[in-house]
Amino acid sequence: MSYIKTALFIIFLTMEGIRDLRERKISMKSVLFFGIVGIITSLPDIRLQWMSLIGGIAIGVGLLLIAKFTREKVGFGDGWIFTVSGVYLGFYNNLSLFFIALFLAAMTSVALLVFKRVSFKTELPFVSFVLPAYFITVLLR
Repeated sequence: MSYIKTALFIIFLTMEGIRDLRERKISMKSVLFFGIVGIITSLPDIRLQWMSLIGGIAIGVGLLLIAKFTREKVGFGDGWIFTVSGVYLGFYNNLSLFFIALFLAAMTSVALLVFKRVSFKTELPFVSFVLPAYFITVLLR
């Protein structure tokens, strides 16, 4: 079941990363579908991991709250992506994923600013950094 969950999660991040790059939004149908499938595939281990699952989801919910209170300086889509990733990864792995994606986005922003490709007001689509961050977290395990 672990390989199936991993494949589904990679498909989800790929689809939404591309959509975020092209359209600057994510699909709520995709979020709902992959979230439900993630919960279903987690059911066999739910007794052992329910606290980690709830903690992983809480990271996404925290981002949704930040999006609401900052008038989307952090996008709602980012919060939904990390809510779903919390279902697949649990608390610690989702937290690692978030910080690595944040680091990749920051380094990319610095490079783009240094080479004068963007201004300080340019917004980058954050979801596109989540898939590379996931591969880094897999390598670090």
